[in-house]
Amino acid sequence: MTYVYESKPWLANYDADTPPNVDIEHVDALAMFRASLERDRTAPIIRYFDRTVSFAELDEMSV
Repeated sequence: MTYVYESKPWLANYDADTPPNVDIEHVDALAMFRASLERDRTAPIIRYFDRTVSFAELDEMSV
């Protein structure tokens, strides 16, 4: 029996320049957050009405 995931029928819907496989850069969301924090601590991560929270502020709030 062939499973749908083995035959990957959705690949026919991809644009010609879209790769069928993607390299995973981060193992989890926390690793992604830490990489973003290292890249630019002052960058906004949350904007809510008139308040903006940076990566550094959120990191401090999480302690």
